[in-house]
Amino acid sequence: MQKQSHIGIIGGGAAAVALAAHLARQADATGVRAPAITIFDPADVVGLGVAYATRDPAHVLNVPAAGMSLWPDRPHDFLDWLNDANSGWRVLDPSFEDMAVTPYSFMPRMVYGAYLRDRLARVNVTHRRVMVTGVTPLDAGVAVSGAGETHVFDAVVLACGNVAPVRVPGMDAAITSGQPGGALSLYGLRPNDIPPDLTGDNVMILGTGLSMVDAVLTLDRIGYDGQIVAVSRHGLVPQPHAPEMLTPRPPFVQADALPSTARGIMRALRRAARDGEWRTAVDSLRPFSNAIWRGLSLSERARLRRVLPYWAVHRHRMAPHVALRLQDLIGSGRLSIHHGRADSVRGDGNNGVIVAVDGVDHACDAVISALGYRSDPFAPGSLSATLIEEGVLHVDGPAMRIYDDATLRLHAGAPLYGLGPVLGAAFIETTAMPDIRQQAAAIATALLAQ
Repeated sequence: MQKQSHIGIIGGGAAAVALAAHLARQADATGVRAPAITIFDPADVVGLGVAYATRDPAHVLNVPAAGMSLWPDRPHDFLDWLNDANSGWRVLDPSFEDMAVTPYSFMPRMVYGAYLRDRLARVNVTHRRVMVTGVTPLDAGVAVSGAGETHVFDAVVLACGNVAPVRVPGMDAAITSGQPGGALSLYGLRPNDIPPDLTGDNVMILGTGLSMVDAVLTLDRIGYDGQIVAVSRHGLVPQPHAPEMLTPRPPFVQADALPSTARGIMRALRRAARDGEWRTAVDSLRPFSNAIWRGLSLSERARLRRVLPYWAVHRHRMAPHVALRLQDLIGSGRLSIHHGRADSVRGDGNNGVIVAVDGVDHACDAVISALGYRSDPFAPGSLSATLIEEGVLHVDGPAMRIYDDATLRLHAGAPLYGLGPVLGAAFIETTAMPDIRQQAAAIATALLAQ
């Protein structure tokens, strides 16, 4: 009988689900014995991560349903699941009962979380509620340790997800807010944790990206009627998706003649946008984004990073109906967007909060941290940063070294792989489901071939 391999996955979010599902499906399709899979994540529930753990029905996907399948070769799997009466997602919230579903629907993220959980339930996995603190390559396999226990696997995949945003000084303090229920931490509420009884004349949101959008939608849903001020370094807000699904356009670059400079990339992109709908121009670049990034010199990557905030708001867009709601709030004066750097947060001694922005103090009743999670393998305290410090992982300039782009192997001699946001800086596109499912399929193929 074929020996069963043991695979360890560190991280329990969407990337872990994708890999586990691809391992099981590919094993079944090829007649290979399915590996034993252990997922390490301290969360009580595997498969949700931060993005899909939200219970707010107003928090929606930023990609239409037709683009969110777990399988590259079955692009309508999520859409088919939504249309399956037995999937059960409509009972998750009363507002879902009569919700229309089309390929261009931007579904609530909690619904996508249910889809991930359903697909994971079809795979035999062991969930260990452990925060991994060590990974050690061995002569045969890789050891994973944490919470006083060690496990040895034939291969290990780092699927740790995004790391927490940089904290503004003072953000972690707590004050007595005067809200019903007593003490609340109003120095850094996350969008998923905004209390339903939040009141006050004004709230400041740090960040103006998609996490800010979540926070505004939650404040709007709970009936908060004060002023909302959102601040970020550039003051850039995600652009909206088109009101209707657009016809994809042919790519404006060729695989055998990719731009090799930041200026060349921007020139080609501007030319393509002038020739038609800018959204389709941006989207047509996606299949080549990582290859372009990997082909740039370190100096050209540094030049391109200067414009990445502008690229991000055009690349990572918000749902059309969400954009309309934000426009209404801005038009009514309830929401305002500003550029500036938050220097510190402190209490005012009277249940309020003072936020220093560019050296100027601003008084508010609460602060919401929407700075966004980061795909940064060097973030202090992260497992990847620890492994880099210990010499388990190596770097190429400002990025983690990848020894095999096809299989995403992170170690010269050991079966240690990376999946998703942990590959940030090495790849420019590595956080969205279309990227993760491709990576998961490639890693699964490599693991089953061992």
